[in-house]
Amino acid sequence: MLYRNDGGNRNQWLRVQLRGTRSNRGAWGTVVRIKTTAGTQWNMVRSGSSYCSQSKTILTFGLGPASQSPQTIELEMRWPSGAVQKIANPKPDQLLQITEPPT
Repeated sequence: MLYRNDGGNRNQWLRVQLRGTRSNRGAWGTVVRIKTTAGTQWNMVRSGSSYCSQSKTILTFGLGPASQSPQTIELEMRWPSGAVQKIANPKPDQLLQITEPPT
């Protein structure tokens, strides 16, 4: 079977790619929370989820339809080193590349 999306994608999203400096370089174990007016989502960077597997280390958060999309208030990263990093009001529909702060 071959599936084709004729409707397009009218939903907004935010992708986060992390790079560790004090923690491991792959940022494995970093918990990312995104707070919006609709609620909170979170995900953790993992290297794999089962035997002989690999997961993408770029995290994707769905924000819903553009016309009804909740406003993103804050993005928070809790690094394995204990550092907490926050980004206020990130714009949707982009890939954010974030490096762990040095201190």
